[in-house]
Amino acid sequence: MAIDPESLAPKYYVFRNMSLSIDNKN
Repeated sequence: MAIDPESLAPKYYVFRNMSLSIDNKN
């Protein structure tokens, strides 16, 4: 499985935002 930085970066950014949102709620 090849890693495409351009497609992987946005997913990581969204996942990180979701994690931060959950932390802020708690």
